[in-house]
Amino acid sequence: NRNATRQCESDLISQYAQRLSDKTFEAEVVQLNGKMLTLRCVSNGIQGTLTTASIGKKWKYDALRGKLSSDAKTILLGDTFSVKISNCNEHHRTISFALADVKKD
Repeated sequence: NRNATRQCESDLISQYAQRLSDKTFEAEVVQLNGKMLTLRCVSNGIQGTLTTASIGKKWKYDALRGKLSSDAKTILLGDTFSVKISNCNEHHRTISFALADVKKD
């Protein structure tokens, strides 16, 4: 029952997110690794991913401290970004974000 409920929620969120592709959201980092950030929109709870390549090329992941670092910036859990929904795949139930104001390091 729980799995069916999660799948139904994911389907509904994916359908809803497609309607919001033109809007900008503040999203908080809830998980990170060397290749990807998982972000959750503060206003509506939509969760999706943002690749680290889209925010700069040279990131170093520190698993012990849970942070990404470059020469100019450090990303920690709880940091916020202005994002837009760039891709919403209903079949795989995934949402991808893109930065609203692209600034690469």
